[in-house]
Amino acid sequence: MNKGSITLADRYMHPLFFKEQEVELPRNGEEHALYSPLFQPDLQATYHGYNPPWESFENWLEILLNEWNLLKEELQPLFEVRSKEAEPLMVKGLSLFYMMIYWSNGRAVDLNNWETSIKELQVSFVNPVERLSFIINRPSMYFSYRQLDEIFTELHKAIAKNQMIKNRKRT
Repeated sequence: MNKGSITLADRYMHPLFFKEQEVELPRNGEEHALYSPLFQPDLQATYHGYNPPWESFENWLEILLNEWNLLKEELQPLFEVRSKEAEPLMVKGLSLFYMMIYWSNGRAVDLNNWETSIKELQVSFVNPVERLSFIINRPSMYFSYRQLDEIFTELHKAIAKNQMIKNRKRT
């Protein structure tokens, strides 16, 4: 796989997800690779001209939800034994969530300014800033895991509702 070093745009900079502004990004990565680096499909579209996932979100929804379900299966037993290994998986889960909420609104991920930009999103859930802030500030807590699972469910419902409204307008 051909990799190149990129300098992340400010919108990707958040200390929970990226410690350095330079990351290695495959030039021809797997079509649906999500984690090497985090937000890979978004980064591929921005830096290598791949099809923007926010323009074909319907193709990504099932992938993101399936990946979250796989992560949940890994996270549950880790939280039961209070393992420190849960935090990196929670960061992956949060990255999935950010992709899902931004892409479902036809936008690229914005981590640097998320507290402001998330309030502008049409497809969302109740109290997004407060709930995501709690999870981001305490990713290793069991309650953060439960909260993340809840907002995945709520967002999925909001996406389905939005899709039904769009379909009605077309007919």
